[in-house]
Amino acid sequence: MINKILIIFLATFSSCSLIEYDDIVPITRQVLFGTEEVEIDQDLLASQGASIARINIGRSESYLLTLQRINAGYYYWRSSSLEGVTIITNRFGKILSTHNLKSNISVIKDNFSITDKSTLYNVMLLDPTAFIEQEALITSSYSSDNNLILKELIYNKVIKSSWENVYIIDNNNLPIKTTQKIHPNLGKIEMDFFFKL
Repeated sequence: MINKILIIFLATFSSCSLIEYDDIVPITRQVLFGTEEVEIDQDLLASQGASIARINIGRSESYLLTLQRINAGYYYWRSSSLEGVTIITNRFGKILSTHNLKSNISVIKDNFSITDKSTLYNVMLLDPTAFIEQEALITSSYSSDNNLILKELIYNKVIKSSWENVYIIDNNNLPIKTTQKIHPNLGKIEMDFFFKL
């Protein structure tokens, strides 16, 4: 925390000609507290002609994505922001491919399942580039409101790290919310799904 404040202080006073005084407060707020989450309310949902998803990447990024198309069981989500963030998920919300994030991935073969099982994923990490194999153990349970909860424990052999992803699936077998770690250089990704059926 102190390091972040020190970086802001040094950046501000070492390059005063680059940062306006009015910009100091918003920049400081973003560094200390993160980016504000995109708000989803009933008015926004009613105004949308398609299904949408909110994505939060750690505390640094928040986007509203629109479902562009569904092809062979893959869901293509895209932001309308200048960055043009694109995320491809399977029908249960597992992120299989990303574009225009700080670091991106591409899962070569989708072996994800809603039943308890062990599986392997081959994943291409981008920015920086690496091809890794992930072992995954998927377990399932049900919440008190009868939603399916999938927990996916991922172990990355090459980079010697592990993490847990969580998927909450409704009675229509559509995701409600997911929390996923997909790349060692990205924070946890939370996705909230709002489907127009």
